Amino acid sequence: MFKMLAVAALLLAQAQPVSSPKTVEELVAASVADFRAHQTPPPTDFRAVRAGILTNADGNQQLLLCGEALVTPEEGATWLPFATLQTGGYEQWLGGHATGLCTQPGIEWQPVEDLARPMKAELAKLG
Repeated sequence: MFKMLAVAALLLAQAQPVSSPKTVEELVAASVADFRAHQTPPPTDFRAVRAGILTNADGNQQLLLCGEALVTPEEGATWLPFATLQTGGYEQWLGGHATGLCTQPGIEWQPVEDLARPMKAELAKLG
């Protein structure tokens, strides 16, 4: 799994100069940390998480994670779409905003497996 992440990071590094966070692993860590800090309770699972490079209208490229997080609000468990976008640091988008961002044309999806396992591992690491 980590070998695949390293390959994805290498592909991303070759595709563009990325500022902080620099790698898929760093963006995974930033995404999970944001969920831990701002989602109460934090997600219990992730699915369909993938990495891509978003090229915007002015040609700038940004590393992007898109997927779904299992959250358990009072009304019951639900899968919440999310997007984590590399900016000067990162931005986390949820719900319809995430879906809109993740369906943009101009995203070059990276050929890696589902990143849900690394997301869950990072969540477990943070306790």
